[in-house]
Amino acid sequence: MMTTPDGFPASFYGEPGVLGMLSNGISAFLVLLQNFSTAHTGIAPVGVENILAGVHLILIGGLCQMVAGLLSFRKYDHLSATAFIGYAALWSSFGATRIFFGALTVTPITTSMPQQMMSNLSLSTNMFSNISVNATSEIPVCHLCMSLKESAIAGLVPFILLSFILAFCSATVNYIMPFVFGAITATLVFEAVGMVSSSWALVVSGVLELLILIFAIYGSAALLIKGLTQRLALKGFGTPLFNVLLLGTGNS
Repeated sequence: MMTTPDGFPASFYGEPGVLGMLSNGISAFLVLLQNFSTAHTGIAPVGVENILAGVHLILIGGLCQMVAGLLSFRKYDHLSATAFIGYAALWSSFGATRIFFGALTVTPITTSMPQQMMSNLSLSTNMFSNISVNATSEIPVCHLCMSLKESAIAGLVPFILLSFILAFCSATVNYIMPFVFGAITATLVFEAVGMVSSSWALVVSGVLELLILIFAIYGSAALLIKGLTQRLALKGFGTPLFNVLLLGTGNS
């Protein structure tokens, strides 16, 4: 391990939270752009747009936050490490779902080519192909979309609980992260509501994701300056909202 002349471990000068918070903020920014676009136009992203968004979410929100979480464990910052690795799983699964939805909307275009080739055959053959396609593609895809939405909502529940717990625990460390985790909790709730309701939930979710981005930029800047100067130049870190050691002392 590299050390300074005074013997202080050089690894503790680094702030992996900068990488983790920026990855979280950029991922939220990608999602809010799609939410605002869907709410404004009434058309959900499909095809390649969904696939590219899913790839970005997996690489930025998943892989980068996983690296930040592992580096935070090395610094014995278990709260940040748990948050980064937990949200890496969230964004990775969210990105994989987007890729699957994108691939699902591309398949009807590719499967229409054999029907055009079969159009030169007899009427009975065309009728048979139409019946078979309707029976094997349209109905299962419809049920599959419904099951995917239900599965996505069910998958958001544990991450909502994780965000709520992290919001409470981080209040004992600083007064920036509780608002970040609180905004993430509310965002996930409205993302789940937006899957089954109108576009107003997507607008609320987009506004909350904008707050996540702002907090992420400020928090990463504060941690970056702290890592470079070894002092808290910006407010927000180092001062908890409440002291966990004082909980319950009023009743004693």
